[in-house]
Amino acid sequence: MSLQQEMVYRAGRWILPRMLGDLKVEVHGLRNFPPRPPALVISNHRTMLDPLVLLMKVDKPITFMAADYLFKFPLVREVFQAAGVVPVHPEGGAGVKGSIERAIELLQAGDYVGIYPEGADNFARPLGEEKVGPFHTGFARIAHATRVPVVPVAVRPERESLMAQVPPGLTQWFTRSPKYQEGVALIQYHGRVDIRIGKPLPLKKYYERELDGNMLHEMANLARTCVHDMYRGRNLKKWMGANSG
Repeated sequence: MSLQQEMVYRAGRWILPRMLGDLKVEVHGLRNFPPRPPALVISNHRTMLDPLVLLMKVDKPITFMAADYLFKFPLVREVFQAAGVVPVHPEGGAGVKGSIERAIELLQAGDYVGIYPEGADNFARPLGEEKVGPFHTGFARIAHATRVPVVPVAVRPERESLMAQVPPGLTQWFTRSPKYQEGVALIQYHGRVDIRIGKPLPLKKYYERELDGNMLHEMANLARTCVHDMYRGRNLKKWMGANSG
């Protein structure tokens, strides 16, 4: 991580508590977070606040990946570029190849990298019954290429509500994805936000095998099960160990 990125990160940690107001953030399982990089951090994704609350409580300079269309907004683009945020196509597929290669470079250089395997899917229907969507497999490709610890994180608010509905006309300006034909719903967190950090995922058996599609989906399903369980407060001892409190 460059000196500029480190300065942006430190400034952000000072500003964030003042931005979040009365929102109380509690972290559980902090000892599960690797004290030294590299490591790949994966988490559920429901609002733009998710990386902010994580950075506020985990004193580690994580380089996040973010949807490429966010770089179309002038102020956001400048902040993201200064922070070293890696743009990624949220729909997955061939469009993420360069982003995956960049994440691999960062991990091989000894950085923490954060990725949201759901992409931005939850922004289409964030108030639906299922709060943790299917995981794309890009993170699994990164993990297989680097063999770094993969740290699962679940961010769960006490309450959430609809903050704004972005109409389809505006949504089409920055993404043509059919998932957002009805627009994008933005939610906000209220009360307390719990961050649960799990033990690094048991992926060694996959690293010993040749990469293929079935294995990528197995890794994605394992990771999604872990994050979903922690989000729901289930099997915490299994995923978080003695640090589940």
